[in-house]
Amino acid sequence: MRKIPLKNYIILFIIVVLSGSAFIYFINLYNLRSNYEKSTHYTMSFLNEIHINDLENYLIENPDMIIYINEKNDLELENVETKLKNHIIEKDYINDIVYINSNNTNKKLLKKINKFSKTKLQNIPNVIITKDGMIQNKLYFDENIDEFKIIEFMELYYND
Repeated sequence: MRKIPLKNYIILFIIVVLSGSAFIYFINLYNLRSNYEKSTHYTMSFLNEIHINDLENYLIENPDMIIYINEKNDLELENVETKLKNHIIEKDYINDIVYINSNNTNKKLLKKINKFSKTKLQNIPNVIITKDGMIQNKLYFDENIDEFKIIEFMELYYND
């Protein structure tokens, strides 16, 4: 019987260790990504999202629409947004509503929004109805906001 050289055992050991290390690395990477996705709240991801720099052009191309403004990680509104999402999908309002993420852009966003308002706004509204490229109506969220107030407000757009 032929004797297998020690060099072959060392090569086999290195291959097994590298394969195992790569396997563990990719499992950890997968778990890290899964945990991140679970911790990142983004219920309104089904809506078209526009960047604040594109707001002016978007209003020129789509003068009549509803703009939903909120932070992606606003966990306080997660339940409200889930119910709102169901209503929007059920009524097929998806094409009439756009989303703007307001994380760290408040001053810039307020300046952009004021270009389309007849009166100067001091705070950023959370829901805006535009007609002919100008703000017609706005809704601010407070601690008592619920999906019914938002839905009732959005229905103003469809009843005009």
